[in-house]
Amino acid sequence: MSETVDVWNEVQITSNGVSISLYSEDEFGVTVEDEIWFTFEEMEYLEGEIMSLSLTDATRDALSKSDDEDDSEYRPIEDLDLNDDIEEAIMSGKEKARLPDEGDVMVDINSPTWSEDDRVEVVGIADETAGEYTIESGDGWSEPLTVANPSADPDEKVIEAQYIFGNNEVYAFPESRLEEE
Repeated sequence: MSETVDVWNEVQITSNGVSISLYSEDEFGVTVEDEIWFTFEEMEYLEGEIMSLSLTDATRDALSKSDDEDDSEYRPIEDLDLNDDIEEAIMSGKEKARLPDEGDVMVDINSPTWSEDDRVEVVGIADETAGEYTIESGDGWSEPLTVANPSADPDEKVIEAQYIFGNNEVYAFPESRLEEE
């Protein structure tokens, strides 16, 4: 391996979860050293866990040789531990996620079997959170949105939309159940 010139990590937050990647760069380009992915649901169960991303042995050796050959600013790097800063970045990213606009087409990642198409058109954003929102039918039946969608965070926004090839009925979706098309 040639001399490694840079090592960094990248956190990417999506509506479905968080990925953390460790990269290195040398004269031949960028290499993904290690990466992990968590859904927001998985992260709830990982509270307090310490995880790390690791450099490959080749990159570790290249960094060690580089350090031995000159007195540059680069030093061998031990495994990078994930800590509370990651959780803070996740939470701030989750809160700042862009909500769709009326007319936007989204994809239902858990569409019902009767639906001919997973795409829905947004008709509005509810004032209630998923924990406050109640689904009701014309025959008097009702249940909280979080009962119908148990993986939904009670604090997430509720998006009202209708299936593109449906019966024009408006359904309520927790924000995490819809993705951009």
